[in-house]
Amino acid sequence: MSLVCDKREMRYEPAGLRQAYGSAEVDDLMFMMKCRCGGPVDVKGQVLSAEARQKVTMRRLVQVYYERRHVWRDEKP
Repeated sequence: MSLVCDKREMRYEPAGLRQAYGSAEVDDLMFMMKCRCGGPVDVKGQVLSAEARQKVTMRRLVQVYYERRHVWRDEKP
């Protein structure tokens, strides 16, 4: 799976995308994912040959963690 913005092209392992985003459709990924440069993202599904996979850099999912944020409200007595 390739994500393309104006400045770069990033390739992701499909198994990592499935683990991170669940059963989302490919068309919905461009709305869920953001590029680091802030540009619009286009999703391309490509099947790479073994030779082509050895030449490109693939991004693999290493860890998924959830961040807990606290929201406080002030109440006057």
